[in-house]
Amino acid sequence: RVRDYAKAIGQHAKNDRIDAQVIRQYAEMTQPKLCVQQSDSVVQLDALIKRRDQLVKQKTAEKHHLEASTHPDSIRSIKKFIKAFDKEIELIETKIKKLIETDKSLKKQRKQLTQVTGIGDITAATLLALLPELGQLSNKQISALIGVAPFCKDSGMMRGHRAIWGGRALIRSTLYMATLSAVHHNKPIKAFYQRLIANGKLKKVALVACMRKLLTILNSMTKNNTEWNPNFAKLA
Repeated sequence: RVRDYAKAIGQHAKNDRIDAQVIRQYAEMTQPKLCVQQSDSVVQLDALIKRRDQLVKQKTAEKHHLEASTHPDSIRSIKKFIKAFDKEIELIETKIKKLIETDKSLKKQRKQLTQVTGIGDITAATLLALLPELGQLSNKQISALIGVAPFCKDSGMMRGHRAIWGGRALIRSTLYMATLSAVHHNKPIKAFYQRLIANGKLKKVALVACMRKLLTILNSMTKNNTEWNPNFAKLA
């Protein structure tokens, strides 16, 4: 955003001094909110969650290689690595669980989030580590931050389709998997999804809407420090 601002004001040259001036000007103009200082536990949790994601992606890549492999030696090698990834992922998840158990604040927040059907321990841990703004922003703001809020691209008489854009990819992908579970087992989310499909919405559009609804429920619970209430969620 700062680079886009620099281009917008015609500042195409770039060095440390120029960058510092542009950053100062941009901050004075936009007055961005200061980030909340994270505890040591949250910093550690952030590192563990990101490392787990790296391992999961590498394991997925090896699985794709396995599907395409026919030579016995290649298959044996790939299976060996998949087994190693499974072991390391399990180790990381154990460390994540222990870290949260030893931090009263994180433990309390995890307990609150996992009350919602579809939100498991890893999803909750990901939100705690990578989304400190949860409960601090409005539902519209938190949806835009994650990238599940539709944006318009209208101009004059042209009216384009609304589409989601940007946001924090790891949280969005984690929330997507949680939503896949929620549309089957979480009664309010399931009913909401089925209503959207019945109204002619595409499955992908309906899933994104459910992601947004699930996120706003979690945001409201955190903001108001309330328990999971399926009946209230039906009205949300």
